[in-house]
Amino acid sequence: MYVYSPFLTIAAVPTAFAGGVLVVRHLIESRRPPPRRDTRHMLAVGVVLVSLAMAGVAYDVIRWSQIDYEWNRLEFSYRVDLTLDSPGEVTVLLPLPTTRVLFANVVVDPGSSAWSFDESGDEPVLELSLASNASVAASFVTHQRNIDIDLTRTSPLSLGGHNITARVSMVALAGNTTRVHVEAEVSWVRPCESYIFRLDAWITVGEAAYPLIAVPTGVC
Repeated sequence: MYVYSPFLTIAAVPTAFAGGVLVVRHLIESRRPPPRRDTRHMLAVGVVLVSLAMAGVAYDVIRWSQIDYEWNRLEFSYRVDLTLDSPGEVTVLLPLPTTRVLFANVVVDPGSSAWSFDESGDEPVLELSLASNASVAASFVTHQRNIDIDLTRTSPLSLGGHNITARVSMVALAGNTTRVHVEAEVSWVRPCESYIFRLDAWITVGEAAYPLIAVPTGVC
């Protein structure tokens, strides 16, 4: 795990102390008659040391703020590919991120496929009506700290968890479609912290729970 070391702030402590000592000595020596000629040099050196120390602390504060900002960067990605087993028209209900703002930028291909948020059930879902193979994707980048790593209609998400499932529904509207292949991946990625889950299943008419696989990720 990357840890930022405020080197300049650490170095600034003895530097500021030394500069302060020189400034104080100048003030003391300048009051003693006769004035010593080197007191002005002492003051100049002290001021320079204190200024350098303050500049080092300021740099570290700015740098730390930048690192903290980037450390909280979250990249969210949601993608589902749907393949019909035969010609027809169906409606598929899919889980959504519980933090709705993450689903602000939605792209459905082809554009003839209709989509909406269905909030009539116990939990909101993405309702997608399609008459051909289709895909839906959403992505979002934020620096908010409190973002839930969670989906609706799923058991609790955990990278080390087992038997995680997602409830997916299918309604046949017309034609001969009896199954739809759903291949999905949802991810929340921060520096040194990633949560990725995948679903790969043939769904049938009705509602059922399908395995949701947690993808192992490396730790920096």
